[in-house]
Amino acid sequence: MEVYRECEKFVDEGRVKQLGISNLYNFNGLRKLYEDARHKPSVLQNRFHAETNFDHDIRQFCREKNIFYQSFWTLTANPQILEHPFVKQLAQERHGTPAQVFFRFLTDIGLTSLTGTTDEKHMKEDLQVLHWHSLDHESVAKLKKLIHD
Repeated sequence: MEVYRECEKFVDEGRVKQLGISNLYNFNGLRKLYEDARHKPSVLQNRFHAETNFDHDIRQFCREKNIFYQSFWTLTANPQILEHPFVKQLAQERHGTPAQVFFRFLTDIGLTSLTGTTDEKHMKEDLQVLHWHSLDHESVAKLKKLIHD
């Protein structure tokens, strides 16, 4: 909180417009920071994977408090999802890749997936999903089960 307080001074001075945090996987820690902060965090960036239960409680809190949840390590940490037969089926139906389907799904449920690729082809594929139509409700419901949501 001491470091966050120093960052809040930048907002007070007009040097930054909003604050964000990263790598905060403890729900109670996030809630305490939010309650104690004068300038509430606007963004939370976390690794998105099964070992943290895909930040289920944290993501719900972020939705309630209008904090943008940004996932990173999204593809690397989730090969089981990219290999899932349903994800592959959707990719084939959309003439895309499993990664694109996963990114579209996460966008549809309100997450922003950060991509760290340096491969131009992959970057273009990642951005293409922003032009795809949203997945249908049934597909979203099936995919939510993959992330225990």
